[in-house]
Amino acid sequence: MPGTLTPLEEDLLAALDAAALADHLARLRDLAPPAGAAPPGEGRDPFAGYIRATVRGWGVPLTLHRFDALLPLPGAARFTLAGRDAPVPALALPGSAPTPPDGLTADLRAADP
Repeated sequence: MPGTLTPLEEDLLAALDAAALADHLARLRDLAPPAGAAPPGEGRDPFAGYIRATVRGWGVPLTLHRFDALLPLPGAARFTLAGRDAPVPALALPGSAPTPPDGLTADLRAADP
């Protein structure tokens, strides 16, 4: 029946420490390189190092494997409006189309409801 938890799922949920999970997520966020930064060199991946140390600290044997992958890493994004002194926060998404060095200019229009 959908929505019903197995005994294993119930045990896992009971053992979940939300505060510890939040701490791990905050640490991983702090380790994230700035947008557009070059990937770290061999053996210098801060995410892998943190995960390795954490899991081994739990007494779990761990082997990390590295593979070559073609992943789009977006660069910095900038969005400005004419007549506004400060840029508007922007986020480049993986797979976003590159723009010319001088950017693009377009009219701002309200979306149809």
